[in-house]
Amino acid sequence: MAILFAQKKLSDFRLTGHQYCCPDSLQDGTLPDGTPCIKYLLRPTDARVSGSIRAEAEYPAGVDVGEEDERWYGLTFFFEQYDKDPTPESIFQFHDNDGSTPPGSIQVNNGRLLYMRATKKEGNTPYDIGALELNKNVNIVIHVKWSISAIGIVEVWKDGVKVVSKQNVVTNCSKGNYGKCGINKWSWDKDTLWSTIKTPRRYSIGNLKIGDAKSSYNEVAPGAVVVVPPVVLPNQAPIANAGADQTIKLPLNDIVLDGSGSTDKDGKIVSYRWSAQNGVTLGTSASLQLNDLTEGNYKYILTVTDDKGATGTDDVSVTVLAADPLPAPKITSTITTVEIYFDNGAKEFWVNGVKQ
Repeated sequence: MAILFAQKKLSDFRLTGHQYCCPDSLQDGTLPDGTPCIKYLLRPTDARVSGSIRAEAEYPAGVDVGEEDERWYGLTFFFEQYDKDPTPESIFQFHDNDGSTPPGSIQVNNGRLLYMRATKKEGNTPYDIGALELNKNVNIVIHVKWSISAIGIVEVWKDGVKVVSKQNVVTNCSKGNYGKCGINKWSWDKDTLWSTIKTPRRYSIGNLKIGDAKSSYNEVAPGAVVVVPPVVLPNQAPIANAGADQTIKLPLNDIVLDGSGSTDKDGKIVSYRWSAQNGVTLGTSASLQLNDLTEGNYKYILTVTDDKGATGTDDVSVTVLAADPLPAPKITSTITTVEIYFDNGAKEFWVNGVKQ
């Protein structure tokens, strides 16, 4: 980035390029916030200078522009007295080097600020910048890709808002241009008077900075707030959390799966879906109750959806173990007794196979 010129005082300008009639036409001063500026005063009774009623100062020679070049310009206008006039006047211009017409300028016409692009072929093309406002700092940034071919660019910001954006246009004259700060009210020329508004013009220019092609808006902007479109970050998908893997043992055959640990960094989760491995939906809440499970290994999938439609998934495994085997029956001693009766009246008595 390179700043070619930064205004501090009137003597910073090209002294041989001052065009004014009176000692009070151009003076060093300060803006209401204390910023150094040049104060301009022009009256319809002022003497003609260089063929017009004007009060202007030229930029230093080091910022002159060739036929193909690029510049950034930043400045602050402060208008104290500027009555509406349907005839135009220039308050900041890029003057031609080939005797044609200024290829670019800021003008005032009927209470509006205009950026005027001019070419020999097309004539004057005005771009509206906004209303002229009194007694307040008006911050202007101009970016021009100067070109004598239709590849030029003109961009203008007023108080941080881009108000002009033109591309692929002719922006320069042959032999290039040089810059001038100040008023040129050609309609007050005594030989061709055609403006009926006779009130003086009082305004100031401060914060003038000029940068080359490596410069930028932020480098030349005179304290204006840059209006930047909000950065739209890509939506981050939610993070599903189906909980830790679980193991149970029969006869316990029910379990609760908990997905409430799922999160979304840039929004909120709006839906939950629990499904089996075959895709069948089992539930749509943050938690899922499972009943009547049998021995085996299971996997369940949780899908969460955020408020922008993005999804995240996680799975959890459930292992159901078989129940413990029943204990073997205890064998206790058994006593078997047998009595035998004979026809002759005799009998025998046996205990566990032993005759007694």
